[in-house]
Amino acid sequence: MADDYYSVLGVSRDASDDDIKKAYRRLVRKYHPDVAEDKDKAQAEMIKVNEAYGILSDPDKRAYYDQYGSAPGRGPGGGGADFGGFSGFGGFGDIFESFMNMGMGGSRGGRQPRRGRDIRVAVSITLEEAYTGCKKDIEFSVLENCSECRGKGSTEADGIKDCETCRGQGQIRRTINIGFGSIAQAMECPDCGGVGKKVVKPCKECKGRGKVKITKRREVTVPAGVETGNGLRLSGEGEAGAEGGPNGNVNIIIDVKDDKRFERDGADLLYRKKITFTEAALGADVEIEQVSGDPQTLKIPAGTQSGTVFRIRGKGMPDLRGYFGDMHVLVQVMVPTKLNKEQKKLLEEFAKAGSQEAKEPSKGFFEKLKEIKDAVFNS
Repeated sequence: MADDYYSVLGVSRDASDDDIKKAYRRLVRKYHPDVAEDKDKAQAEMIKVNEAYGILSDPDKRAYYDQYGSAPGRGPGGGGADFGGFSGFGGFGDIFESFMNMGMGGSRGGRQPRRGRDIRVAVSITLEEAYTGCKKDIEFSVLENCSECRGKGSTEADGIKDCETCRGQGQIRRTINIGFGSIAQAMECPDCGGVGKKVVKPCKECKGRGKVKITKRREVTVPAGVETGNGLRLSGEGEAGAEGGPNGNVNIIIDVKDDKRFERDGADLLYRKKITFTEAALGADVEIEQVSGDPQTLKIPAGTQSGTVFRIRGKGMPDLRGYFGDMHVLVQVMVPTKLNKEQKKLLEEFAKAGSQEAKEPSKGFFEKLKEIKDAVFNS
């Protein structure tokens, strides 16, 4: 009786195309002749896997199999499946990709120059520093080429020799059995890591690694208008490259600390200003803070309601182009919470006068309001 293709691949009957492909690649790795202990058994299993994948990876053949329980071109329990050439193997690309995922790729004849690793550094600044711009000292650790051996790993003339395994080529060639034949595959030498050389007399400073960890200190200029998440870059200040490759970079990520006085939205600022009831009712000139520290007066018109927002153009934050946003001042009217008998009496008189003058307040109404201002709301 023929094997159930779904069971062979270890997937359910409602498995997606992607699930089937993943299962196939997993089994290719499992039964690879370089991994399997019993190569004959692995080859037999791989034949079943290839047959199952050839049917289930093809929508038409899979539909036929689901309906009749056998592959197209064969009856139940009959002869071999119709693979249509090598299409049953999912194409050579799938097999090669599986081998590459096992680290069996590359025909480079030694390692190529590689750029060094980038370093990430976080810098915190205040809102005032973001407003004016500033200079910051940063410190970070990187792997740099050893100064003693200049990154070679040895200071001796005969301290580095060709790798015996690959004979200085940096790669070896292996013949791989893939069930229906074999292919020659070039791969990175496992003994020298593809360099083609081995250190036999290590440098005392770097122990043959060619690199040492050092601490760098740099001063960076933070431009005015930066926001949290903005970045700066120090090119070539990161870790040393390999095989003569360039150094990496230092990427500086800006974090602007929260400010208790202001809420920032891009280049705009929100400032909350508390005023007294009489200032809101009568109007007043009040002082507000600015990030720059310069004095700023805001005119509160008579009858201002709590929650009113005033905009002061050009008094917000700069952006990186030099444009200044606006400051939005949210007015919050304070209401007294504790009153003595005399203050309550004054407020009752105020309320009575207010109801009488509700339509057209007279000059006497505002004079009366001023009289109780210091006694009640500024107490």
